[in-house]
Amino acid sequence: MDCAGPLDFPVGMERVEVVVNLAVKGADRSFSYLVPPCLRDVLRTGHLVRVPFGRRVVHGLVVGEAETEPEDGLNLKEIGGLVYHEPSVPSDLLNLAGWMSSRYLCFMPQACRVMLPPGLWEGKGPRETAWVELAVKVDEVGGLGLRLGKKAVSAIDSLAAANGGMARKDLLAMGIDGKRISLWQRVGLVRVIPRFQARDPLGGKTYPATVPLPLTQEQAAALRRTEELMGAGKGVILLHGVTGSGKTEIYLQAIARCLRNGRGAMVLVPEISLTPQAVQRFVGRFGKRVAVLHSRLSDGERRDEWWRIRTGEADVVLGTRSAVFAPLANPGLFILDEEHEPSYKQEEHPQYHAREVAEQRAEKNGATLLLGSATPSLETFRRVKEQAIVIQRLTARVNGTRPPRPLLVDMRRELAAGNRG
Repeated sequence: MDCAGPLDFPVGMERVEVVVNLAVKGADRSFSYLVPPCLRDVLRTGHLVRVPFGRRVVHGLVVGEAETEPEDGLNLKEIGGLVYHEPSVPSDLLNLAGWMSSRYLCFMPQACRVMLPPGLWEGKGPRETAWVELAVKVDEVGGLGLRLGKKAVSAIDSLAAANGGMARKDLLAMGIDGKRISLWQRVGLVRVIPRFQARDPLGGKTYPATVPLPLTQEQAAALRRTEELMGAGKGVILLHGVTGSGKTEIYLQAIARCLRNGRGAMVLVPEISLTPQAVQRFVGRFGKRVAVLHSRLSDGERRDEWWRIRTGEADVVLGTRSAVFAPLANPGLFILDEEHEPSYKQEEHPQYHAREVAEQRAEKNGATLLLGSATPSLETFRRVKEQAIVIQRLTARVNGTRPPRPLLVDMRRELAAGNRG
């Protein structure tokens, strides 16, 4: 949206702070810009905007209203327009970026960049396709005065039968060229609208639907305690369970409860190698409500999955460390599987810990954080002793089998016996 036409809109924010997407010296802070009258009724924090910066125009993120007056003699430049009509970063994630800047001693632009998928800040939005819909009823087509051949009649019948239209490329494949579609649009026969078309991160794979499994007494107790915390809208709970104790089924049933309450859920796993198995379990239970985010997806796939989350099409997020910043609306449950794993720590700036970020998001959104591990971290155990975290123990495997018995081997004796393998 650019400034054009009469500037007769209600006055909103007049000056805003913008962080720019530039990795250059001096750009590690926010800059003040004037809001032109044509944008004052629509501009919000979280909008991506086009702004003049030096001799060029760059994309920036509006992070708030300017609180201080500009210095004497300083003429602020105006925002040039919106990159996308809707704000890209919701307010809770902007607040999270501010917290990260303080907690991890990073610049605000660095914290803001991790909130967006690759390319979105640069203007590479979700993939859209031209969609054609009938604008009139079938029995009204004759009144438009069009000369229709057999191909045209067949195409119009297909549009009517589609009950929601069809892709423009499908009409082209039926022999209806672009000029004919444009003519139909001018006379009011059809509407041509952009429609979001997400890439499939699963590569066409399908997974059989699954149903909730019966729980052991320990599993049922852990689920009840988790649901109590979710009902209260707060709290951190640790599932300290041996391998095979059924933590994943507790995750699945807790998520189902969260969704029934009209809230979203997020599941983080430490490694990409664990993702295929997790995808099978979670997609099998929740279907297309699951969005997958990890670094092995293409940039376009990550943008599309992010957009599905942002629009509310997907309300269960499954991913690795960076998925903790997914724009999940109204989250009620955050889950970190294998919470002790060091891969939840980001080594580059901003050097965040996904467990801390998830807990901060949970606290600010009135949600519950569920940590799962057979060998919890020392930090988590200390917080359990301080009674800052609730603990539920799962001491037995679901199938009743025993874990392997450890065997200590004295390698000095092995070497003395000539075993150097």
